[in-house]
Amino acid sequence: MVFGPFTGKDNHGCPIAFGAGFVSSENCDAFSWVFTVFVECMGVAPRIIITDQDWGMRLAIEKVLSGTRHCLCMWHIMSKLFEKIPKSISDREKFSKEFKACVWSELLDPDEFDILWTGIVEKYGVEDHKWFKDMFVVKHLWIPAYFRDVPMGSLMRTSFSESENSFFKRYLKPLFNFVDFTLQYNNDIDAQRNQTERLDYYDSIISPKCATDLTFEKQLASIYTDRMFRVVQESISEADKSCRMISISTLENIEVFKVSDARKKTFTVTHEIETESFDCECKLFERCGYLCSHLFFVLRNKDVNNISEKYVGNRWLKSELLKAVHGLMSDESASDKGSNEDDKLQLGNRWHGRYFGLYQCAFKNKNHLIALDNLLAGIGPQIFTHESTGSSSVDKNDSIKNIYGIIVPEEITAHAPDVVSTKGGASDKKSRIKSSIEKAIEKASKLHRRCGECHKVTDHNARSCGRK
Repeated sequence: MVFGPFTGKDNHGCPIAFGAGFVSSENCDAFSWVFTVFVECMGVAPRIIITDQDWGMRLAIEKVLSGTRHCLCMWHIMSKLFEKIPKSISDREKFSKEFKACVWSELLDPDEFDILWTGIVEKYGVEDHKWFKDMFVVKHLWIPAYFRDVPMGSLMRTSFSESENSFFKRYLKPLFNFVDFTLQYNNDIDAQRNQTERLDYYDSIISPKCATDLTFEKQLASIYTDRMFRVVQESISEADKSCRMISISTLENIEVFKVSDARKKTFTVTHEIETESFDCECKLFERCGYLCSHLFFVLRNKDVNNISEKYVGNRWLKSELLKAVHGLMSDESASDKGSNEDDKLQLGNRWHGRYFGLYQCAFKNKNHLIALDNLLAGIGPQIFTHESTGSSSVDKNDSIKNIYGIIVPEEITAHAPDVVSTKGGASDKKSRIKSSIEKAIEKASKLHRRCGECHKVTDHNARSCGRK
């Protein structure tokens, strides 16, 4: 049976498994069943799905996921490029470079792409080649120029399916039965969740260093996850050091900026004054969910300190803020939880939701932040009394009891064993039996002497010369 995982991206930009299914054959009916069950489990159909060039899967998506935008994986297509180039082309490396620059460009619109593609294939005489003709027919399914306004999150440029397959291969074996598979699959998911929790923990304790003195860089450093902030930080540094203003014009209620970036390309940024809305010609924010260097440059020149919430988005926020945005910590969600859950955990989740909700509302105004800080500082003395300061040892014992399920005994009877000096690596006596590796190391480091028979510097003598 064929194992097919559903893979996406989390807020750290790492692969995450939504689910998996088994099919007995790779045809339309089998894939239709998998997609139907997947939608039932998730509760909603995906907005975008990226697959390889399997025809049965494409028919199943058109049948079951009619409202989902289907894309073909660019990585799988472009990995076949060099073997598809005809041998009649003398400079195959030059053709490959020009063709990749055309295909991978996210800055071209569909009309510009068509012109550039046609020019390249006619230049090298491959306009009648079957593979290039077939790929041009389905260009709307895999060329980035046709997905400029679609929130892809950089999924088209990498093969997350291949990285997820290699991840599962660490745990799964072809000869596993379903019981073994279930156990190992749960281990896979636990390892993936552990990685996410570790990144969440780093985000909560690490404050990234700012590359500029811009205020909105500090704002984004406190909101975005560390991995995604490093990507955004490159755009901020480029805006601060490399971008240049070419021209500024005003037309009624709209400001138009011509901005040149580090690659000496010029893009148009429009600013609608009445609604305070910005838009860049490169469409990076629509595709990936974070602003480009051209917009950062305009915001810097307009002395913007805090970026509006609509241009921050909620795709790459830290986990706590992400949960607050989606309402996962609201009072309703806490009341709907099962009665078997811990009341303290429910109250803690509810408190986190309220705090981050207040924080997001107050972050837009400095006076609101000061008022919220003063309010929290005044609540502490009202709740916590001086009597609770001496209960640290009691709290520690309670936490140990909750974790291990036992009470700390008054008298400790079990102690760590003493080290046996005559066993293993702790031994320092010459009587210890040496391993073959130790003997080989000592023999290699031992100085050789000259043989009296063959007069060579070697590890044998005149008596054993010739016997080896």
